[in-house]
Order: sequence, then structure tokens, then C-alpha cells
Amino acid sequence: MNLNFKNQEKENKTTGIKIFTLYCSKKVSKNCKFHLEFRTGKQNPNYKLTDYYNIHNHEMDIYDSRHSITEEISQNIILLSKTTTDTPTITSLINSKFKTNFLWRTIYYQLTKLKDVEYGKLNKDASSFIKILENDANSRRGF
Repeated sequence: MNLNFKNQEKENKTTGIKIFTLYCSKKVSKNCKFHLEFRTGKQNPNYKLTDYYNIHNHEMDIYDSRHSITEEISQNIILLSKTTTDTPTITSLINSKFKTNFLWRTIYYQLTKLKDVEYGKLNKDASSFIKILENDANSRRGF
């Protein structure tokens, strides 16, 4: 089971107490009240569960994990990536063809890994060069 949370961390500067809260990813879209709140103590830096609401007001989305990606699915992701760069479209096509339920982020991660294998990871020089080109394009109102 994959879990998808939004989180927030606050710190009281005078007491040093930290509050870390995990919210349901559908807090805004479904007004879901689910949350887990953890706090540190004044003398104890370890977080302790202090408040929670353990009920969702919606059905849980159950997605296939990256461990469900077979060699055949991986090869299809490679083929589709050569025809379109739209991750949601690739995800939809993979889910339809293989009767799976991947979240688009899972396919995006696989696409990123495939690019790293094919082209190598971006080094600092390449990243800097891309930023220079982006800044130039933005200053000229181009792309």
C-alpha cells in the first residue's frame, strides 16, 4: 500500500517545541479531516504522537507500486516515451493495456530513471548550462 500525505512542520522559537503534522492528500479537495500530529518535548527531541483523527471521509485510492512494474511494462514505457512526453497520457495507456492502476508519479519516476540510464545523470555543468538557457529565454520572452 502506498501512502500519500501532505505535511507541515512548525517550531515555537521560544520553547523549541516542534509540531509535525501529516494530513491526508485530499484535505483540500475532499475536506478530509484525517491527520496525525507529532510533537517534541522541551527536553526530549524525539517526536511523540499527540493528536490524531483516523477517519477518512472518502474511499482510499489504492495504486500499484513501482514493484509491480515488469520488464514488459518497462519496455512499453520506453516505447511510449519516444512518442509522447506527456506522463499522464503514458500512465493512462500503461494502465489500460496492462490492467494496472499506477499513479502518474510512479510512471514519472520510471521515466526519470530511464533518462538517467540512457543519457546519464545531469552533472553540475549541464544543470548550470540549462539554467543559463532558461534565464536567457525568459529574459527574451522566448522558449
